[in-house]
Amino acid sequence: MDDKKKFTSQVEKQLESWNSELLKFRVIAEVADPDAQVEHYQLIEDIVEKEHSVREKLAELQQAPDNRCDEYVSEIMDLWREVDDVIEDARIQIN
Repeated sequence: MDDKKKFTSQVEKQLESWNSELLKFRVIAEVADPDAQVEHYQLIEDIVEKEHSVREKLAELQQAPDNRCDEYVSEIMDLWREVDDVIEDARIQIN
C-alpha cells in the first residue's frame, strides 16, 4: 500500500511537469503563424490524449486491489514513456 502511494505521488508530480510543458507549447502555438499553429495544436492534442490515458490508468490503480498493482504500474510506465516520447517529438517540431 505504501508503494502504491509513493508511485501515485511520483506519477502526479510527472503529470504536473507535463502540464508545464503543455503550457509552454500553447504559448508558442499562440504566436505561431496560422499554418504552424494548426500543426502545433495537433501535437498538443496528442499529448493531452496520452496524458489523459495516464490519469485514467492512475485512477484505476488507486482503486485496484494490492495484488493487481504491478499490472497497473507496468501499464502506467508504458503510457509514461509514450507521453515522454510525444513531448520530445513536439519539442523537436515546435522549436
